[in-house]
Amino acid sequence: MLAVLSVCLFSMVSCEGLSGDGDEKYDGIALTKSNEAVRDQSNDFSLKLFGELAASGKDNVFVSPMGVVMLNLMLANGAEGETYNQIVGTMGMDRLTKDEINAYYKMMYKALSRADKKVSFSLANSLWMKQDFSFNGSYKNVLKNVYSAEAYTVDFTKSATLDQINRWSDTKTSGMVPKILDYVNSGTILMLANAIYFKGDWTHPFKKEATVSGTFTSLDGTKQNVMYMCRGTKDLTGYADEEVCVVRMPYGNGAFYMEAILPATDDFASFVKGLSKDKLVKWGNNTTEAIDLQFPKMDVGYDTGDALLTGALMNLGMTLPFSNAADFSGISKNPVNVDVVRQKAKITVDETGTVAAATGLTALRGTLGHVSVITQMHFNHPFVYMIRESSTGAILFMGSKVE
Repeated sequence: MLAVLSVCLFSMVSCEGLSGDGDEKYDGIALTKSNEAVRDQSNDFSLKLFGELAASGKDNVFVSPMGVVMLNLMLANGAEGETYNQIVGTMGMDRLTKDEINAYYKMMYKALSRADKKVSFSLANSLWMKQDFSFNGSYKNVLKNVYSAEAYTVDFTKSATLDQINRWSDTKTSGMVPKILDYVNSGTILMLANAIYFKGDWTHPFKKEATVSGTFTSLDGTKQNVMYMCRGTKDLTGYADEEVCVVRMPYGNGAFYMEAILPATDDFASFVKGLSKDKLVKWGNNTTEAIDLQFPKMDVGYDTGDALLTGALMNLGMTLPFSNAADFSGISKNPVNVDVVRQKAKITVDETGTVAAATGLTALRGTLGHVSVITQMHFNHPFVYMIRESSTGAILFMGSKVE
């Protein structure tokens, strides 16, 4: 029997300016030892995945690594044997139990949404199942219990199903991603969806009257005029040495922040490939006393297409799930394997805050140093940036501006 299983991740974030003054104290998210282990491996995988996606260095990149991780883990809960081992092994979680992994993301699912009353953060998951097709009930129950996934039974041959999925995307992103699919393969039997929504304002907004025009030197050496948000302040924290400048710009009460990393090297691809969780810890533990900051306003759109994200996962070791030998018997008794993984994303940064959205698609088919002076940080050449939760350091989104 020929069956096609499509798993769809819609990983979306939206950040808009709120009028928070950051005066509410944030107590942080308490982690157990096993929580910390999952967090560390998730961040490490996020950096490796981003390194693969940014390897070409030709375009600006913006993705949600957390969205990809959550999709992989929802997929892993339906995988068995070596297929499961490869999915979790690719993310460095092979020494952790399934219960430990699921427990961390179930906890983070709730904790992130409660982190800051001045910032709206929500996660939404869903699974879309072909009517009259046999699914393992335990798989549906796990996704509901761990990921609070809503379940829908649909007819993928009907145009109304496409409209329904796009409306779900539109609703969960407050209109940021009103359309995520142009068509649905008639052989589809399942789609999984994940939406991440974030809406907040800088704790210390930039003054619009201080924004100036300046030159940004792209990766290929060409120069273009961009608008730079400027501030000289001791309200921001950062790090600087002869190799890198780092600034952290908090939102709301400080539960979330953007971390921007400006390398001194001209070899941007090698710099991105060399990013590690140990370097992030080092940069986070050392701070400058004052920063003269110029940061560009951004409007970046990115689409991995059908090949780039799929290829990145395969390069990192996740090959078996894409082959005819894949074992997803935890989802269905019918043999299926992953066909393609895709994600789209967009982010806009201005004086008030950030607006961003990311959508993704996975399809499965049937088997046939401390600085004590004012540090000048002018982000006028290629750099990396992330949106992170402050107490755990969890990477939610990650991007690079190279042009």
